[in-house]
Amino acid sequence: EFQTWFSSLGAESLIFLDTVRSLRFVSIGRRKALIHHRLTELAANILALPGIKEPCQRTILRVSRSARSWTRYEIARRMPPHLRRRHKARDDTTPIAIALPADEEPGRIYAGLPMGASTHLPFSLNAQFDIDVARRGIQHEPLNAWLFERFAELTASVALHRLIDDPAEAWRAIPVRAEQGISSDG
Repeated sequence: EFQTWFSSLGAESLIFLDTVRSLRFVSIGRRKALIHHRLTELAANILALPGIKEPCQRTILRVSRSARSWTRYEIARRMPPHLRRRHKARDDTTPIAIALPADEEPGRIYAGLPMGASTHLPFSLNAQFDIDVARRGIQHEPLNAWLFERFAELTASVALHRLIDDPAEAWRAIPVRAEQGISSDG
């Protein structure tokens, strides 16, 4: 049922959208919102990250009337000329972002909106991936491999920035073996 699916999206589905901060499921007959997902932007600034040439937009987003929040770090990275998304227009740059939750919660993979794929990472990832039609997975394409390499660079840079700026909070940007589902034996 659509209402169940809509309810399951949660406000976190809006983390990587620049202009949409609210989604409502409205009963047409009663003209009343049955479900309302809303994020509020608390702060936004541009910062320089170590090892990253591009300026980084840091945005703090919070679920309205809740303590749940995320800090989103986003850069616009120049695309190599030989890479492109299938059946999509191509720009010279592509957005690459991670969002770190204020409290522990599972990370997800986004292509603007959340996909069916989740991660064992302590943060969420967003890029213009080549995805399957059902939005359940990421295609095994050179573009996606390149994007994951850029995520590694961005994540390392954010972790280093946070270690300098706020060491206690830096660990939210650093995946540990247990979160990756890797045993200490390798």
